[in-house]
Amino acid sequence: MISYTEHGLHTLSAVLAFSLAALVARRCRSDARGVLVAVLFGMTLSFVLSAGIGFLAKFLPLGQFDFLVGSWLKRTGFLN
Repeated sequence: MISYTEHGLHTLSAVLAFSLAALVARRCRSDARGVLVAVLFGMTLSFVLSAGIGFLAKFLPLGQFDFLVGSWLKRTGFLN
């Protein structure tokens, strides 16, 4: 089962990859080249970030982070 922390990291990396791909697309001179470069850049960055997060999840206890954040929110009174 995937932890909430890992799911959040994947979501943030996807938003980052698509945002950077949009910026790259705007820099190209022609539309066709911009679309091609943005798709290749976005897919490559998304793949690399996803693999990095998966590799990180093998060594960091991301489920433990979920437990710690949940208990901290409960202790502060944010979650009742």
